[in-house]
Amino acid sequence: MKRSQAINIGLTKLPPINVIPTAIMKFDSMVLNKDGIEKILKTMMPTAKEVEEIQEKQLENPDMALGNAEQFILMLSKIPCLLERLKLWIFTLDYKTMEKDIAEPLMDLQLAMKEMEESKTFRKAMSILLAIGNTLSGTEIKGFQLDYLAKASEVKDPVYKHTLTYHLAEYMLEHYPEGSDLYTEFGAVARSARVDYKELFDNLKRLEKECKASWDYLAKISKNDNSSMRQKINDYLTDVAQRIHQLNTIYNVTRNRWHGFLLYFGYSVNEIPDQNPNEVFKMVTEFALEYRTTREKILQQRKRMAEKRERNKTRGKIWALEGATDGGDPNRRRKTSQNGLNSLQRHEEMSRMLSGLADGGDGTLKRRVRQTGDTSNPNKDLSDLANESPEDEILNGLVKAATLQSETRDHRRKARQFNRKSLRRTRTLKLVDGQVETNY
Repeated sequence: MKRSQAINIGLTKLPPINVIPTAIMKFDSMVLNKDGIEKILKTMMPTAKEVEEIQEKQLENPDMALGNAEQFILMLSKIPCLLERLKLWIFTLDYKTMEKDIAEPLMDLQLAMKEMEESKTFRKAMSILLAIGNTLSGTEIKGFQLDYLAKASEVKDPVYKHTLTYHLAEYMLEHYPEGSDLYTEFGAVARSARVDYKELFDNLKRLEKECKASWDYLAKISKNDNSSMRQKINDYLTDVAQRIHQLNTIYNVTRNRWHGFLLYFGYSVNEIPDQNPNEVFKMVTEFALEYRTTREKILQQRKRMAEKRERNKTRGKIWALEGATDGGDPNRRRKTSQNGLNSLQRHEEMSRMLSGLADGGDGTLKRRVRQTGDTSNPNKDLSDLANESPEDEILNGLVKAATLQSETRDHRRKARQFNRKSLRRTRTLKLVDGQVETNY
């Protein structure tokens, strides 16, 4: 019962039962895809015991209809060499992806070695690191291994606490400004740092093994099948075998070049077998990324300092230019000078102005204070009022308020208690009076 339920669940993801056997015989990927083939191989392959039990039940009850699971098992059991056909079909579908997963990392490995060997910036940086290391240690060594790059971001100077990578980037910007940031040059190096080449070699061997097994599957299928499909598969496997042979050749050439690459960078013959490409390239990638980050940080600092120097050069010139553009406008200069005074100076200036106006002088006003007794010409007064500005009106109000004689108080007035009335009592009385009036 559980087996039947599992097959019924699997059939929901597959095409109709009646088209599956034909698709398997013709290797028709348009009807049955890779996921369906793998599902059949893993959980839905019929066994001899299951086929025998279904046939016995069918003989006992010939009128009873079979379920979908039982029909599916009987149909698959009638296909000759079912297991071999499905495995051969899976290999033909997987080969292109497996070949790509092997060929592209090998090409990236060759490009990564070429990028490191031809990078002028990397070569210059390595020479500077060697010179700094010789200066710090007081030696005259001719080279160092790539493992030293992992320590460049850990060594710091005792004064400013800057890393060795910081001093390297600063020196490169001053003496080798045409150099790059390294990380943009090492695209293949970064990709190779993410590939496990030991696993890649295992995949290549597994691909070769599956190709040989596919020849055996084809030979077994050909005993009972003489159709044109057999010849097509034969030609396909022949081409696949040649391509796998080429992959093996490329792998061997790349491995030999990798050994020469390590010798070029100072590794001994005994150390070469222990060096994995992804580990070496990971060190180089991390160093290049740290170098780029530090280099951009230094460039940003220099840009901020340059902008600050430019601001210091123009500091004060803007106010001088504004003063020059005022021309001969005395009112504007007076307003500007008043804005520049502090609060105490403005208070003193206002006091002098008010006292001068109180004495009858002109002060800073550009008009004369009209005499209170002069009423001979009312038209003249109206014209003077029309010519007054809002500022003059405000100043007149200030003068009057300052010169007005206030009453002298000999003693403080005290509130009389007998004049105070309770608000509550008053409201109550008023309410009562109102109620009385309404009642009457």
